[in-house]
Amino acid sequence: MTTRYEEIASNLAIVQDKIESAAKAAHRSSDEITLIAVTKTFPISDVHILASLNIDHYGENRDGDAAPKAAAVPGTWHFQGQIQSNKLKSIASWANVIHSLDELGHIQALDKVAAHRIGVFLQVSLDGAQGRGGAQPSDLSELADAVMGS
Repeated sequence: MTTRYEEIASNLAIVQDKIESAAKAAHRSSDEITLIAVTKTFPISDVHILASLNIDHYGENRDGDAAPKAAAVPGTWHFQGQIQSNKLKSIASWANVIHSLDELGHIQALDKVAAHRIGVFLQVSLDGAQGRGGAQPSDLSELADAVMGS
């Protein structure tokens, strides 16, 4: 019977081989690629296994699940979901990177509550679908200015 460690190590090796092949095909080094292990719905024990396999970037989309994992496992933690205003202070306490900023108010609030520097990605909606998140392309310049001014 395969242990959980062996299962994760095997799956990780497959992913790393695919990254290496893609990098070679693009005439790039795989060192230029950051693998983010998305740990949502998985227990802290799996994150500990990933850490023992030299993975140090983790992605989460739920603040309540991420905060205890980030407290238990050192690394670079990425928030990758839609942001709820009432969760922003908590997200800022554990996230090193936020992938989904799409509102001016969130940028301004983050500037007030972040105790450490947080990397950000602006999320843009290219199809205009409501409810999925993402700023309108016409708002991108204003959002970028707000981030740069923070």
